[in-house]
Amino acid sequence: MPRGFDAAKFNREMRAAQRKAEAEWKREVDRVNRENKRAVDAYNREVDRANQQNRRRLDEYNRKADQHNRKVVADHNRHVDGVNAHNRAVIADLNRQLRAAPSGPRYTANEQALADRVQYAVAQSEDRDWDTFLSYARIDGASVGDELRQHLESLGVSVWFDAIAITPGKSQALQMDKGLQKARAGIALLTPAYLVGRFWARA
Repeated sequence: MPRGFDAAKFNREMRAAQRKAEAEWKREVDRVNRENKRAVDAYNREVDRANQQNRRRLDEYNRKADQHNRKVVADHNRHVDGVNAHNRAVIADLNRQLRAAPSGPRYTANEQALADRVQYAVAQSEDRDWDTFLSYARIDGASVGDELRQHLESLGVSVWFDAIAITPGKSQALQMDKGLQKARAGIALLTPAYLVGRFWARA
């Protein structure tokens, strides 16, 4: 050890330097922590502002979508009410015409001749795909017609029924003619619309 070396003084200076370094290190750590906290707080504030903006936009979108949907539903309901009112008026008019008619439907000479030819043709041919052809007016006979079809089929009768047999995209008239030709018999579901509209004459 050098002569004149003061170990106690050296230790005091070493401890003082360590305390100073520790204090400076702590101040630096505190400074970094404060900066990080400020950055995190600023980021959180920005996220909160973005979330608020998104919530406002979402609320506005939902409000507009809700208004649009309510309008669409209201328009649809008005349309349905109009269609129902029209159908009720048509059926009421048909009923008035039927009540005013002197008698039930009658065949004209041409219609009777057509019916006779159909009956004769059916009797001559045994090659039939259907037991019966069900003819009805959709405006007031669709529900009953479908119930009748289901009942006949439950009894083992094959029924040509337009709502099931007709293929979309092809001529409905031609498909109905073919169905009638391939049926052994025909059933006419007589309703007010059927009688007044003379659907039975075209079937």
